[in-house]
Amino acid sequence: MLRSADLTLEQGFEYFAVSEKGTDVDTKTITTPQSSSTSPHIHGYGNHAHAISHTAYSGGSVSRIITETANIVVVMFEEKPADTMTYNAEIFFAT
Repeated sequence: MLRSADLTLEQGFEYFAVSEKGTDVDTKTITTPQSSSTSPHIHGYGNHAHAISHTAYSGGSVSRIITETANIVVVMFEEKPADTMTYNAEIFFAT
């Protein structure tokens, strides 16, 4: 509403009315890349060897991001109409 009042005054009008309003919702799912790292450990004694490896995995997290955007359509007036619910834009900035 404050932005509507600001635009109304900026365009040289004094009053505005809300003709439409709504909210858009956008949902996105993001998955982080998965990676792995393997560390081998080899122990030898004489002509024998023993190997052990450890693999660590990371990533693969899934996050959901929801974005909401408010929309408003206003009609601007130079004079207050008698038959329409309007707002005086200057009142929004009165101190």
